[in-house]
Formats: sequence, structure tokens, C-alpha cells
Amino acid sequence: MSSVKTIIILFVVLLVNGMAKASMEGTVKIHAHFVAYPKATIDKLQAEDITKPLDLKALAELLKQGKGRILASPSMVATSNIESELKDQLDHRLHQDLDIRTGQDTTPSVIIAQDFEDYGEGLSLTIKPKISDDGKMVHISFLSTLMEKPELVKHNSGSLPTLNGDRLDYYYYQPTVKHFDFKSSAVLKDGETVLLSGGATTSGDEQIYIFLTCSILSTETQSSDK
Repeated sequence: MSSVKTIIILFVVLLVNGMAKASMEGTVKIHAHFVAYPKATIDKLQAEDITKPLDLKALAELLKQGKGRILASPSMVATSNIESELKDQLDHRLHQDLDIRTGQDTTPSVIIAQDFEDYGEGLSLTIKPKISDDGKMVHISFLSTLMEKPELVKHNSGSLPTLNGDRLDYYYYQPTVKHFDFKSSAVLKDGETVLLSGGATTSGDEQIYIFLTCSILSTETQSSDK
């Protein structure tokens, strides 16, 4: 009898070990709105009831009232378990330093821009979705970098001599770039929209929130032998 039990146990073990592992594959559509709100507006809204977190409905209403601005609205189709990247950027080449050369007898003082660096105005988004085994949920991990159009801020940096011996105040424009980096993950139901808090902009005067929506377009059960 014991030998029969042993055979049955061995048969079950072999059967389990030989069974194929199943995983859910497919494609999803991801849509996101990156919205910036004035920090003063967010602080006022939170002060109305500090016991409740800000929700999607309240922030959507602020946007309808014109109290927020949409920074980007990317949309992409991605495959489950595969990292996808989206870039929508306009490159700007801006100087980082200035070389000030004092005038000689026949040459006026000049300011020469140097150490250039490229800035990509717009959005860079990396997303990796994973459809749950039952095909009803999606786990999303993503990394985003959002850069606004560079602004040239005027600075007064003293004076330089001219050919006639006078001194002339000089100004230069230094590029200032507002950027936003955000890394997070979320679990969404098919067709669900969630609200993510991305923190403040580099200037500190705005608060960014992300409205993230995910829809499952197709699913397919893949199996692989152990």
C-alpha cells in the first residue's frame, strides 16, 4: 500500500513540475495629463478640510475653472512586460557660461558665450505596464521628465571699459529652465483614472499632479514549460 502511495505522490509531483506556467500578455493604452496648479490655490483648497486628501474630482474642477494649466497630455500604446519610451521634445542649445574679455587699445570689451548645452523642451516618458494574471488590472511603473521652454533672465554684471575710456554697464541673459522629474508606480483597473501627486516645480510656485488613465486593449495567455 505504501508503494502505491509513493507512486501516486511521485506522479503528482511530476505532473505539477511538468505543468506549463501561464502569464498574461497583451497591450494597453496609457493616457496622462500633467497639470500644474498655483501652489497658493492648492494650499487654499487643502486648508478647507485638512483631514481629507485632495481628490481627482476637486482638481478636475479647478482645471475647468481655469486655475490650472496642462503641461503635457501624452498618449501611448504599450505591450505588457515591455518598457516603452515616448519623447515629444524640441531641442534648445543654450550657453552655460560667459567669457568676458576686457577691451584693449583697438578692441572693445566683448562677452562671448561658451559651454553650450542642449535642453529638450517637452516630455520624455518611460513606461512599463504589466497586466495581471486575471486580465483585469494593470501595474504601471513609469519615469517622466518634463522641461518647459527655457527663459532668458536678464542680469547686470557690472561695467566694462569702452574705446573712449568710459565705462559701460553690461547685461547678459542667463538661461533658466523649469523642469520636473517624477518616478512612481500605480495599479489601475481597466479603464480607471487615478490621481498622482508629482510634487512642486523647480521654481516652487506650482504643484504638479498627474491624471493617469489605463485601458486594456488586448490580452493573451502565454504558457511556457518549466
